Amino acid sequence: MGSRSRPVSMVVVMEWIVAGARAAIGVVFVSAALSKLGRRRWTEFRAAVTALVPAARGSRSTALAGMAVIADWTVVLLLALPGRAGVVAGLGLAASALAVYTLVLAAAVRRGTGAPCRCFGASTRPVSGVQLIRNAALLVVTVAGLAAAGLSGDSGSEAVPDAALWVAAGAGGLLGAVLTVFEDLADLFTEPVRPGASTAGPPLTTRRPPATTQEHHTTTQEHQR
Repeated sequence: MGSRSRPVSMVVVMEWIVAGARAAIGVVFVSAALSKLGRRRWTEFRAAVTALVPAARGSRSTALAGMAVIADWTVVLLLALPGRAGVVAGLGLAASALAVYTLVLAAAVRRGTGAPCRCFGASTRPVSGVQLIRNAALLVVTVAGLAAAGLSGDSGSEAVPDAALWVAAGAGGLLGAVLTVFEDLADLFTEPVRPGASTAGPPLTTRRPPATTQEHHTTTQEHQR
């Protein structure tokens, strides 16, 4: 069924969601792809893959890291294509990649791995529930975009003014930027303990027991002398 059989107001809302999700996921995956460029960043990301996936060693970690990079750039290219097909394909691939990343991170958190993720950005924060919350939010955005794309139809964007779509895309891009630096924002509120720092309270002072009657008498005699 096309978009003509649906209320215009619903089509407009669905198209806003599609534009926002497209921009948000695009910003996040562009950041993810760029964060792995360069020999040093690539080496760090491959080391993170090795730490997060114990079964990946040597050439396996290189292959997995390469597949992640290819997936990042493919999502970016698909979302940049005009037309509905590219958006749906890009969001679908993003959802699949995010699901895999989330499962890997969840297993790493369960094992207590202290390695950083380096999946989206170059943060050195060890994997924790922060990354799982971020990925869950990204999955919600991606699935919402896919659902809205299916409900609005192939020609739904024709019923929405370009200005409204740009506003929705701007809001989505802002959301994507916030999610990209989500780990840094979390550090502002939950500062990790520095290595070697003590979490104990201030040192306890030893109180001297009160002087006995004999000690007090001896001290008085010394003062009289």
